[in-house]
Amino acid sequence: MEIRTDLERVLWHEIGHLCIDLIEIEDSPDFSIDDLWANYHKIAISEHKWEGGVRMLPSIKYEVLLQDDDKTSFALLGLISGCVFQTLFLKDFLKVPNTGFEDCFCMQQKCGGRGDIISFLGITSLIRRKYDLNKDFTQFSERELQHIYYDIITKNQEFLGSLNSLISHYTAIIYDVYEQSENKDKFKYSLKGNYLDSLKEELFKLMKGTGFYDAVKGLKESIKEKIIEGQKSSTSS
Repeated sequence: MEIRTDLERVLWHEIGHLCIDLIEIEDSPDFSIDDLWANYHKIAISEHKWEGGVRMLPSIKYEVLLQDDDKTSFALLGLISGCVFQTLFLKDFLKVPNTGFEDCFCMQQKCGGRGDIISFLGITSLIRRKYDLNKDFTQFSERELQHIYYDIITKNQEFLGSLNSLISHYTAIIYDVYEQSENKDKFKYSLKGNYLDSLKEELFKLMKGTGFYDAVKGLKESIKEKIIEGQKSSTSS
């Protein structure tokens, strides 16, 4: 994949995570998003040479996370969000044939969402163990959730069009710095300070203005209901 296009792909992935993070921390003053970064490694094992990340502070251990159903629900949604956004970009914008969510959200070293799926399965495993949840929760969380979320995004063309323009803008900013860098085989760019604040403000305004925010809040509640149902059945059995 061409270097600039691959950078755009990774920004779709990381901004997918960022969307959920921004909604999650809206009413949590103790949490903040500290960094969003993109790295380029020419010798990367995957065909994708760019990778990235979003850092929320403070970090929470799984055991603590599971004490709050809202945070647990946001975590599950946030972890799939990167690969859902990436898949949408590759499949619907670039028209890459035979592109699927599982090409990103998988355990192989080359998969862009390898860390995400490890965390996702770690959390769902603890949920099932804690509440003895049945196969319905597994079916929902590991099979249905990604498709419901994907449909929410693809049906919101206003959100998608504006998001594409926003990501293209930041792709241009980062790629320009990369082009001017001395070492083009290994490169890192961090969005911090004013650039990160500007992105967060633009993205939050976009989500609120297009209805994406409300749709995500609704989906988070659906995940929460599935967990609570499991809690009730576990208590009554």
